[in-house]
Amino acid sequence: VPQLAALDRAACREHVETTFSLERMVDRYLAAYAKAVEMKTPPAPGSEKLAWRARDYWERPMAFTELPPKPGIRPATLFWPAS
Repeated sequence: VPQLAALDRAACREHVETTFSLERMVDRYLAAYAKAVEMKTPPAPGSEKLAWRARDYWERPMAFTELPPKPGIRPATLFWPAS
């Protein structure tokens, strides 16, 4: 923090304006879209993503939600063993 005064504000601004300019951002998005179109299909999911997809939706921990519990199962038994 003591070295902040030594920073050249004009150089910082120029760096941000060139690095994050509208033209550069558009060019980078167009390049990303061109690559996606060239690939034609998304890459295959890895083993970790496949494992998560295989899990039942109801097994995942849910925060406060308005979704009803899985029919026939008490919500508390989804996460904690019966005592």
